[in-house]
Amino acid sequence: MKRSAFLFNVLFLTGVIFSLSMTAQAGSLSGIVRSGLGDLIEGAMLTLSPGGYTATSNVTGTYLFASVPDGNYTLSVTATGYEPYAEAVTVLPILPTVKDVNMTSLTGTLTGVVRDGVTPISGAVVTLEPGGYTATTGLAGTFSISDIPVGEYTMSASATGYEPWSMAKSIVGGSNLQDVDLVTVTGTLTGLVRDGVTPISGAVVTLEPGGYTATTGLAGTFSISDIPVGEYTMSASAAGYQPWSMAKTIVGGSNLQDVDLVPITATLTGVVRDGVTPISGAVVTLEPGGYTATTGLAGTFSISDIPVGEYTMSASATGYQPWSMAKTIVGGSNLQDVDLVPITATLTGVV
Repeated sequence: MKRSAFLFNVLFLTGVIFSLSMTAQAGSLSGIVRSGLGDLIEGAMLTLSPGGYTATSNVTGTYLFASVPDGNYTLSVTATGYEPYAEAVTVLPILPTVKDVNMTSLTGTLTGVVRDGVTPISGAVVTLEPGGYTATTGLAGTFSISDIPVGEYTMSASATGYEPWSMAKSIVGGSNLQDVDLVTVTGTLTGLVRDGVTPISGAVVTLEPGGYTATTGLAGTFSISDIPVGEYTMSASAAGYQPWSMAKTIVGGSNLQDVDLVPITATLTGVVRDGVTPISGAVVTLEPGGYTATTGLAGTFSISDIPVGEYTMSASATGYQPWSMAKTIVGGSNLQDVDLVPITATLTGVV
């Protein structure tokens, strides 16, 4: 503790000279150090000048200069994450002087780009906690959050169709940069392609956009993996079947969709003749499948609802040689006339 002594010579009327010694009186200075939000600040360093008196705030933010000569001082305060503080203060003699301190946080700005690999993601939400500091990316995938008090945070980012992302982030005063690379949430699509209850092998299943595709095996099953979640058009095709499609929403994880294809059917028509003469009652057959028809008086026949494919077509009639050929049935109308050859006999004998 510093003391200032003053010596006065006092001349009384009696002519007697007395000496008086006057000393500065010690006082105290105390208070609480808080942030602008009212949070108590522990570990703030406080200095009184002149004199170089120092103190440190405790866990309750309280500081104390216990014995300071009365007079005028400059109170300076520093604390991690806060702007330096300085203010004039007068310490009273003997009586305690109270001076609370409100400090202004140092702040930083956080900027960056949210991408999927190299593709910017718009509409992604970037957040810093604690504090609920948040921003949403624009078309270029960029974001900016300002006026963030310096300190330690958890930075997170989220966007529809992407896995959540987070990391620890230290914010310092001024500019802070942090880009984010999000990973697409993907799903797997599995199912079975059937014709009623019969599995169809070799069917091609496709999801668009993206060109995700798979071909069914012998059991008619398919599996497409690593599909980003979202809305798609699912289609399936197989030889001899009508094209099939539907809108399909893919979610993260497993997705199931069976497919029931409808055969492309055709009609086979024709005339069974003996040369130019129509043959009635002739039986026309397609195998496999047992598709059959019998000719009428005009020798005509018609077989409908035949799945497209390869068949053996045969025709028979009483008194005529059996007839057959390979026949490819395509969707729609198919025409095949038949010319039967009579069975001939040989007459032998002796005259």
